Amino acid sequence: MGLPAAVIGLFFAPFYTYASQYDTEAFTLPFVVISIYLYLCAVAKSTSKIYYSMFILRSLFITCVPMFIILTGYLMNKKELSKKYYKGIIRVLFIYLICSIIYSLFLKYYFKSDMNLFIFIKNLLSYNGTKYSWYIEMYIGLFLLIPFLNIMFNNLKTEKEVKILLITLAFLTGLPSLINILSFSSKTCFISPGKCSDYFQILPSWWSMIYPLFYYFLGSYLKKYEFKISFKLNLILLIVMLIIDSIFNIYRSHNTVFIWGTWNDYCSLSVMIISALLFNLFLKINIKNEIKYKALKKIKNVV
Repeated sequence: MGLPAAVIGLFFAPFYTYASQYDTEAFTLPFVVISIYLYLCAVAKSTSKIYYSMFILRSLFITCVPMFIILTGYLMNKKELSKKYYKGIIRVLFIYLICSIIYSLFLKYYFKSDMNLFIFIKNLLSYNGTKYSWYIEMYIGLFLLIPFLNIMFNNLKTEKEVKILLITLAFLTGLPSLINILSFSSKTCFISPGKCSDYFQILPSWWSMIYPLFYYFLGSYLKKYEFKISFKLNLILLIVMLIIDSIFNIYRSHNTVFIWGTWNDYCSLSVMIISALLFNLFLKINIKNEIKYKALKKIKNVV
């Protein structure tokens, strides 16, 4: 598990040049990189003895990808259409290449897998260079769209208009993940929903995969407005959402192994809410204490 986590950390190293400009925001990225590793381990090492506690950990650490996209929206919402901006993608692709080479060499010489130049190039071009390189494939599209997304966001005149945009995106991407998982075929599907796959679609779900746009605009919104709630209330709401999400996931996996479905994926409405509360919580942390500041600096250097 160490190598995938390390590779992911390298993937996101370029984005740290943006985050390092802000003390409070810089707290977010170390958390996310660390959480990726813990999230991987939590899923991989879940056993019957710690089965239920793993659900809470997963509900927290599944925010790793959303937090990166929110941070991107928070830090890049002023980027404009320019040649200099688009040159920035070269750095991301270069790191992807380096990570893919390291990962492939590790597979070939440590795991003795059947790796050759043809397979390497094929995996590289199909964004399978590493196990989690799908994020790079997604980020390339997001990166190219960012100047146009910013034009759209910055032309929304009021906070109300931005909220309507976020609600619309949440309706299109997040709500179907919780509504379209109901099954009415038998009573067993209500008692042990994990054993049923005959779901009844109620809401349109075609747009579910554009969830990165929701997180990007959420980051832009938090940069401009923030949630006007206290730190204490924010923390309470986060804990409550983690408990609710964990209980729901336990219910969905009742009498079976853990099930990864739309209701607990990155496009899930509950994951969206948890990610928003967690990021906003970080924004409210005032890093003025010298010890905290030095500790974060060390974490940043390690990452």
